[in-house]
Amino acid sequence: MNAFDTSKGLLDEGDGSPGTRNNMVHRNAHKRGDDMWDYNFTYYPPGGMGMGMAPMHRHRDGQQSQYKKELDALINLGDHKEDLYFTDNAAIFRFTSSSLFKVVYPLVASSSSGFPIDAFDISTVTYQGGTPDSPLPIYVHQNRGGELNGSSYLGFTKHAYSAFAQVRYAVEGIRKAQVERDKGLNPGSQSRETSSDSIQAHELESGTLVTMHLQDGTREPDEPGVDQPLKLRLTNLGEIVSILVPVLLTGPDTVSGLQSALRKLGDLLSINVEEKLTPNSPDFTAMVSVRTRTFQSASSSCLPEADFRPLSLSLLAHADRQISHPKVPTTTAAWDLASTANIKQRIQEIQQRREQLAQQGREWDIEELAVRVKCAKYVYTVLAIATAFVVGGLVCGFTVGESIVGVDPFNIATFSWLLAGFIILVAKSIRVNEWPWRDFLLGRVTCRSLSELRAVTGANEQDLYLYLLTKESETALITRGPYNKMFVRKEEHSSGGFSIDIKPEIRTLVAAGLILIKVSMQDGSALVCLDLRRGSEKRDSRTSIAHIGHESNDHVCRYPPRQGDRIQDVELNRSPMWNGLRWNKILGIYHAADRKVR
Repeated sequence: MNAFDTSKGLLDEGDGSPGTRNNMVHRNAHKRGDDMWDYNFTYYPPGGMGMGMAPMHRHRDGQQSQYKKELDALINLGDHKEDLYFTDNAAIFRFTSSSLFKVVYPLVASSSSGFPIDAFDISTVTYQGGTPDSPLPIYVHQNRGGELNGSSYLGFTKHAYSAFAQVRYAVEGIRKAQVERDKGLNPGSQSRETSSDSIQAHELESGTLVTMHLQDGTREPDEPGVDQPLKLRLTNLGEIVSILVPVLLTGPDTVSGLQSALRKLGDLLSINVEEKLTPNSPDFTAMVSVRTRTFQSASSSCLPEADFRPLSLSLLAHADRQISHPKVPTTTAAWDLASTANIKQRIQEIQQRREQLAQQGREWDIEELAVRVKCAKYVYTVLAIATAFVVGGLVCGFTVGESIVGVDPFNIATFSWLLAGFIILVAKSIRVNEWPWRDFLLGRVTCRSLSELRAVTGANEQDLYLYLLTKESETALITRGPYNKMFVRKEEHSSGGFSIDIKPEIRTLVAAGLILIKVSMQDGSALVCLDLRRGSEKRDSRTSIAHIGHESNDHVCRYPPRQGDRIQDVELNRSPMWNGLRWNKILGIYHAADRKVR
């Protein structure tokens, strides 16, 4: 164990006595932790010392610095109070030093992306997935080299909020400064435009574009950067640095470092970290991106005809396209041309539809092999219609009597009985395959497939798929094919299990925390799935992807559909048919919202 490992207390070894604590420091003096720190407070970046970089607090000639000598003197004194002071400050020093390095190191040019030095798109997105009654905040970050990292851990997204807030303050400050500067240069002109149209018209005039969106409960709907992303053209190096530093603070390394530092501070102060130190952040969605003009022109992911996008231009960064509207598809030009008020109305309709489904789901009994739904209204309506036919036939038989010569009036009653029975049989079999009489009379139905559940409830099929996929960790449902590859609990035998017989769309998987990444290989391209669902860390699922990597029990699509193919479905497989799947570059996030997956 590293003596200054932020994931464990300083007194994990020994009983805390002066001699024990002093000995602990000496025992761990030259051990190297997983995060590449040693006792001398020397930070070694990824790749070790072979990068030609000198460690912190050590001279280039290899001699110990005066600071290190002073620390040795403090330890050798053997005074308990001084040891406590030294170790407590060491924990704080470690966080500040590592945080500074994590901000500075990403500024180093990366050759893994294959782009020029000034071509990059650093982006971080936090979007709201899941269902209304089981929300799932999903965090995704794209670093300078184009590699992706994500998480759906609630504590992680809470700690990331403060970094997004710093970006917002920086963007608003630069925006105000630009407006004041423009007014000073041109007193009679209007303030600088920040709309999307003005940005697109002047993209070639500016080298760097920053896009910021942060929606939370503390912001008014008409403030900039809330309903519509706020875009700024950065005009000088000072503005770029002022934005780039807080943007890098939204990276996963910095956020996880903040979590570790707060845990360590809780150990030092003996307080409840969850209660006292966890940020009290609201439910929020955010997107921040710093994209250069060189990246816009050099990356094929920015081409209109490409089926992959960088994070800032992907489906994840556009919450209004993560939904499916029956009247106006979100992937068509009609959606782009729709007014802001019309788009808001459509989104509200979809949110109401999902909230209604969540309310209905609270009344369902989700068992291991089926979903039991109450449908008393439907049953009583059918029985009322059948009863009306029966009673009408009897009334007709008694009232008509012998008024019609040669006709037995009770034949009409017999016919009405047959018609009533036919109506009940059709009503019982039109929605589900099997409906026992006992369940029918009790006003409930047992659905054994997703299509039956859709027929009974009348809900949107994609909303139902998202609901069951998100709720899988909270229920005991066991699924079977043909389209249950994304579920964790599967029935090995085809005779049992709840049948997932409806194909999900890409946008449905995105809302559930499953993101398809397009990668390049020596003999073509493939799709690799990032699993950011709740509990993915415990399942050892893939939550990050680098340029050079290989498949390890991931959901992959070896042959993505191409334009002109007769079948446009994405076929995912869990296990490859040959010795693994290896790639050499990340192309971007797969961008086909309405494409089906099987």
